[in-house]
Amino acid sequence: PSLELFWTQLNLYFGFSSYMTAMKCMPIFVLGLAGLFFLKPKLRRMQVMILVLVAIHLFYLFSIEAEGHCQYGPRYLIPLIPFAMIGVSAWFESTTQKIVMFAALAWSVVVNFVGASGSSMYCANLIEFPLWVYWRDRTHWLGVHRPLEPVILVGTIVAVTYWIYVRKVLAKSLYAKS
Repeated sequence: PSLELFWTQLNLYFGFSSYMTAMKCMPIFVLGLAGLFFLKPKLRRMQVMILVLVAIHLFYLFSIEAEGHCQYGPRYLIPLIPFAMIGVSAWFESTTQKIVMFAALAWSVVVNFVGASGSSMYCANLIEFPLWVYWRDRTHWLGVHRPLEPVILVGTIVAVTYWIYVRKVLAKSLYAKS
């Protein structure tokens, strides 16, 4: 592993110029990782454990030459997503933070929905952000060439509806106890 490889991989996964950077493909992930540093003090032991796990994974990732070309998004970061989502909870202190997190989540969902409905392999143009390529090719959407798109769309609608319902039920039960 060299320092040059480290900086190349860091820019590839977390910079702004790469076609598959986490900043473009899943900003909710990046905000979640940042949120890990702002967790409540009572979660300090868990925070340290998660940050060590993230650091080990990133050290490995930035030390290998494989970049995972021909992919839609930074697939080598997928194992870190559950840990980053714990950090998302740190960003719900103010209305502004909630709006930013919702926007990041919405962008992440749109980008990954288009990618999942298009293809997991993106080899055509490794410079251009794949969202725009797939978006231009949307003439074949809704199941013609992408048979999983309707399933993904219905699953997303069901999941969001269930999430809204659970939040309302939890809110009512929490306020009822007060």
